[in-house]
Amino acid sequence: MAAKTVSPNGINDYLESNNSGKLSQNEFIANIIKRNEVELKSLLENDSFKENELAQRILRDSEAMNQIEIEIKYKGYIDRQTVQIESFVRNEEIRIRLTSNTRRSNHFRPRQLRNSHALSLTPSDKPCELQVCDRRTFLQ
Repeated sequence: MAAKTVSPNGINDYLESNNSGKLSQNEFIANIIKRNEVELKSLLENDSFKENELAQRILRDSEAMNQIEIEIKYKGYIDRQTVQIESFVRNEEIRIRLTSNTRRSNHFRPRQLRNSHALSLTPSDKPCELQVCDRRTFLQ
């Protein structure tokens, strides 16, 4: 349904009543749903969608309608958050090695960045006390 377009003459009255800008040409429904002034339920209740079977089925399922609206309106935020999570997971796996200057107990020597918080390094500790190792250096 998001790939479908709607014509201006069928939707401009609705948009104007919701203080949203009018269309001058056909527009994808997803782009209309992204507008802050537009709610999916009220959009689908518009006369333009009375004959659309999918729109009527969505109207009957409030959970599906809510999920569709969230996915369309917040897709950019969700995608960006997914990229940040993937980056965080990759960074957790970075291998580290403590330099010989580190004055920490030898019984705990983290091998990955995600475990280095247990060292409780203070701001006065030199950043060079932790070395990020690429795979070849670490295996030597």
